[in-house]
Amino acid sequence: MDRSDVQQVLALVRDHLGMDVVFVSEFVEGMRVVRHHAEGDVPPPLAAALSKRGGFSTPLEHTLCQRMMDGRLPNLIRDLPAMRASGHDLPVADLPIGSYLAVPVNHEDGSLYGALCCLTLKPDGALGELELKRLRMAAALVSRLLQQ
Repeated sequence: MDRSDVQQVLALVRDHLGMDVVFVSEFVEGMRVVRHHAEGDVPPPLAAALSKRGGFSTPLEHTLCQRMMDGRLPNLIRDLPAMRASGHDLPVADLPIGSYLAVPVNHEDGSLYGALCCLTLKPDGALGELELKRLRMAAALVSRLLQQ
C-alpha cells in the first residue's frame, strides 16, 4: 500500500466535506490508533498529537468512534457541544469538536479494522446524510487501499 494514496483520499474528503480533520484509526487491543490523517488549519496541540510517530492512540472506550461503532451515538453529530450540554454521556475531549462523523472501515472479510472519522472545530448544521454517504464510500476505498 502506498501511504500517499490513503493521504490523498483523506485530503479529498477533508476538502470536499469541509472538515478540519479527517483520520483513519485502527482498533488494536482496546485502543484507537490514528494511522493516517489529513488536517487543515488546526490548533497546535491537535497538530502535534496527530503527527506522533506510529500513531496517536487513545483507549477505545474513551472515544466517540467506539460509541458510534457500537450504536450508542449516531454516525453524524452536527453540534457536539449542544449534545454535551443536553446531558449525553460523551467522552471528554482534549480539543474543541463542533461536528463529528464516523463510519466503520472493514477488512475484506467483513471484520472491523477501525473507523474513518472527521470533525470540524465548530458545529456545522449543514452536514447531513449526503456527507455521511460520501464518507462511507471513502471508507470503502480506504479499506481497499489498506489491503493492497
